[in-house]
Amino acid sequence: MSEQGFAMLALAFTGKKAVALRLQFVKAFAAATKRIKELERKQADPAWLDARRDTKLGHALIGFALETSRKLAGKETQHFHFANEAKLVSFAMTGESGNFCRDCADAATLKVLHKVEKLNAQLLALGESYPLRKDKCRLLAIGLLAQIRQPALTQTAILERVLS
Repeated sequence: MSEQGFAMLALAFTGKKAVALRLQFVKAFAAATKRIKELERKQADPAWLDARRDTKLGHALIGFALETSRKLAGKETQHFHFANEAKLVSFAMTGESGNFCRDCADAATLKVLHKVEKLNAQLLALGESYPLRKDKCRLLAIGLLAQIRQPALTQTAILERVLS
């Protein structure tokens, strides 16, 4: 919706509650416009674009490992298997069920996501169970995200903790 269309809609409200409702609409539209501009600025950054490209490769790697491991086990891969892997990665990154917004993440967080995806693909190829992969990926994400906030942690120390 354009700003003009929004204004036409908001101005059409009449009555006692109309002023408060119009004000809410104006604030919500301004916040949405600000968020879109922030995303556009971030997504124009070459480092973000590189990190986002890497996560697309990591996502494809998980798909390949999933299909290959299931084929070797004599099983078919169904569409929900891919969805389950996406849920695993989202949980690893957020600690919650739901979707992780790749386009909303900054470049550093996308780099963490790529490492989590690579670990998941490796564990899939090794035949690790879903719950174990979920836990290991979550631990890696926690450590790497903490490293973004506390650069003194080394990646080697984090990986040693996760893989032990």
